[in-house]
Amino acid sequence: MDLKLVAKLGAVTNSTHGFIYFSESASQAYAELGLTGRQQYFASRGAALGTVPAEVVIATFFNFNPEIVRRAIPAAWVLSHRASAAPAPGSSRRAVPTTCPRP
Repeated sequence: MDLKLVAKLGAVTNSTHGFIYFSESASQAYAELGLTGRQQYFASRGAALGTVPAEVVIATFFNFNPEIVRRAIPAAWVLSHRASAAPAPGSSRRAVPTTCPRP
């Protein structure tokens, strides 16, 4: 396995989706909904699942410590409706293009 190629592929794929989780504008928008820290991350990433229990988020994104997810979900759903946690269509594209990392 070519580890340099793997690292490059990781950088490219992370730049195409990761910016919405970590951009300042996304964080501010989620904070306005009342979400903090990990709640922002797991709610934005798990919004497509609906207001599911923490165990579903844990199973779907299996590489996270379950206790961290349990602290964030379902509190994130209480603070914000799923539809509010998901960015409006095109909003991240308009809000983040200058902060999107380049590979």
